[in-house]
Amino acid sequence: MKQDHLLKTILLFHERAVMAYEGGAALADIFAAPVRERIARAKYLTEQEMGVFSEISSDIETQLVAEGVEEGVAR
Repeated sequence: MKQDHLLKTILLFHERAVMAYEGGAALADIFAAPVRERIARAKYLTEQEMGVFSEISSDIETQLVAEGVEEGVAR
């Protein structure tokens, strides 16, 4: 169950990172997104903390879609 959530989160980050890059975001900005650290630490979550994955998904949307693409287009 946890592995499934973790994999879906990683794939969501990948999809949004590709979209941000194609929208003009710099790779350095994508790799510097703080949500990457949260994804890396998610493997240590317990089964009782599964709700954190929805928070991480929300952060991905905020940091990569809203900020990344807009910043990239402005360059």
